[in-house]
Amino acid sequence: MTNATPKLPHSLKITIFLILTIAGSLSTEAQDQITGELYNGEQPIPYATITLTKDSTTSSPIKAYAVTNAEGAFRIEADIETNDWLTVRSLGHKELKKQITDTHEHLHLQMDEDALSLDEITVRTNYSGIKFSNDTVSLDTKHYAVGTEENIGEVLKKSREWK
Repeated sequence: MTNATPKLPHSLKITIFLILTIAGSLSTEAQDQITGELYNGEQPIPYATITLTKDSTTSSPIKAYAVTNAEGAFRIEADIETNDWLTVRSLGHKELKKQITDTHEHLHLQMDEDALSLDEITVRTNYSGIKFSNDTVSLDTKHYAVGTEENIGEVLKKSREWK
């Protein structure tokens, strides 16, 4: 009695070997996740930017970022380490910095308003020296004159050059 075991073709052996080698060499790096909501009191803060950095300085490279949705919720998936920093910015609010203590944390962040009050606002436009009123066009010669002109023709000539 002979022991007959089926032999695999050489090409199938090579294919199986390559598949196992490639699958074994692929490393699946598990990413951590930080989720949370951003509020100003009871109101969610939409579209704020949240950056994850190695330290709290502004010159530190960004590891990951997120933008809060319309309900103020966010999620950051990255290689997060304890002692990394979140920096939150939103127009009309004070910048918020938070150090990470848990790489799978769910945060409820509160931002304070940073209202800026101005004493006076002056709105200026580019005045061309030309005014239109119904069917009348008025030219302000003082706008174009520099004082060296001898007649109105020279002022009108400058007004065409300045357009």
